[in-house]
Amino acid sequence: MRLEQGGEKNQKTKYDRLCLGLSKEEVAERVASGEPYVIRMLVPQGFTEFQDMVHGKIRFEHDSIDDQVIMKSDGYPTYHLANVVDDYMMRISHVIRGEEWLPSTPKHILLYKMFEIDPPTFAHLPLILNSKGQKLSKRHGDVSVASYRERGYLPQALLNGLALLGWNPPHREDPSVLAEDLNNFLKHEVLTMKDLETQFNLDKVGKSGVKFDEKKLEYLNSMHLRYDFMYFNDEEAKECVKLWRQTMIDSLPSEYHSKVRRIPDQKMLKIMNMMKNRIHFHSDLLNHKYFFEQ
Repeated sequence: MRLEQGGEKNQKTKYDRLCLGLSKEEVAERVASGEPYVIRMLVPQGFTEFQDMVHGKIRFEHDSIDDQVIMKSDGYPTYHLANVVDDYMMRISHVIRGEEWLPSTPKHILLYKMFEIDPPTFAHLPLILNSKGQKLSKRHGDVSVASYRERGYLPQALLNGLALLGWNPPHREDPSVLAEDLNNFLKHEVLTMKDLETQFNLDKVGKSGVKFDEKKLEYLNSMHLRYDFMYFNDEEAKECVKLWRQTMIDSLPSEYHSKVRRIPDQKMLKIMNMMKNRIHFHSDLLNHKYFFEQ
């Protein structure tokens, strides 16, 4: 088929527009007879050009774009049509997604034009890679966000870690921070939601794929866990102790629950101050049950 379409050996095949020349009468007759059919978008000649917030100006020639099926023979829309309609109905202003969707973007922009509506702003983020440089996926043994949470990673640590993948935060361009030793530099990498709200900027996101570092994520988790139990006055200390006590009940076997409840606040405060700097996950408390065995 590639050769019949006058292309190169490795060129992608496209729909040959076999049915494009059918008359309205013939189309109506074949539909009425129950013949299965699909609806395709008719890609015009020319090109589509758009400004991506990460990759800059991007141009796609239309001769490389197939007449995409937008309505299947079962009457259901394909992703491309559903995506455009849903984003329009939801009044989406910015589409932020992985760069593997870049080749689909000209199809989506063409559909917006066909519907005579303005497309949203696009930003295609770099791929997240595993330690072997492969795209992060279940096929290669990588796990879902839910499984990281099940293993004890805090939501704020996951968010922090993901934000740093491909993004260059302000402190990485600060000479005074760059001159610090590694331990102090890493502390600048610990960012709360408020930090991200004020600092994150898509203009500072790179184009190249980035490797996911689970050791870095574990460090961030330990720091966020520590910050959860940080206090600056007696009232905050009481609230931290209350939260710490509940955390221990949630993390330790049931036979320790009554012992945890009986520990006086002052002793619990000492335990908390000692342990919060030593554990990376709440489940690490299982290694320190000796506090409650006397």
